[in-house]
Amino acid sequence: MKDRLTKALHDGSGYYTSLEYAAGFVSEQCPEGIVAIADNTLRILAVEKLGVAFNFVQHDLKYTPRKMLVHPSAGVLMLIESDHAAYTDASKTRKRNEMADDIEKLAVEPEEVELAKELADVMRNTQLEENVFSSPRAAPGKFASAVRLVNPKTGETLSYYELPQDEAAKCLNSQVGGCIYTFLLATNGEKFDLVHRTATEDKFYNSNGSVTEDVVTAIHDFRGSALVGMGKRLRVYQFGKKKLLAKCENKLVRKIERVCAVP
Repeated sequence: MKDRLTKALHDGSGYYTSLEYAAGFVSEQCPEGIVAIADNTLRILAVEKLGVAFNFVQHDLKYTPRKMLVHPSAGVLMLIESDHAAYTDASKTRKRNEMADDIEKLAVEPEEVELAKELADVMRNTQLEENVFSSPRAAPGKFASAVRLVNPKTGETLSYYELPQDEAAKCLNSQVGGCIYTFLLATNGEKFDLVHRTATEDKFYNSNGSVTEDVVTAIHDFRGSALVGMGKRLRVYQFGKKKLLAKCENKLVRKIERVCAVP
């Protein structure tokens, strides 16, 4: 670690105090470093032994995290979670109810009816702990996704929204057919609310007659609008009351994987 005030070098443990904010830092004395705020001090860190772990805190999530954004003023995290071959909570509940109904239908004798009713009630009202018994695995092509707002200091989930079954979230978009979810994030970062869902409805017919649907792969804010990458096209959306409104687009040569806006 290099102290910016005394210009003296100190060796310290890889386990370090919690940092409130951190960003990349490069200088002649520190080619690969981190500038950070810890309590009321500004610190510059140089990690030389990359095999040594820093302090870390683990927060359990429902699905695999795919993307993460930091609220600029509140410092909370907005996460995109998604898993393949997985069921949403709504799908799990529906399937439990369907299995319970099937059990009751198979019962014929009075004793069987009473027993089937008890088993069906248990199946409808009992939810096993998935961290102990594991979660039911869905068929290939099934997706479960969610958007979560987290306080990184406490790990508390401030808001949570689960997307419908078979929609795989990448950057607040669906992999099935292509759509964009718009959320309103509170100024203080305490919660978010779903505003609307916009389907891109972009289907193209190939030379062999097959149909291709462009998937939204990148989103970035640009002068009060949404700059969206879909396949080989770049499109600008403006906010509307019921959905996002497409204003213009440009067709490019290569497939868009990331969008960056320059002021």
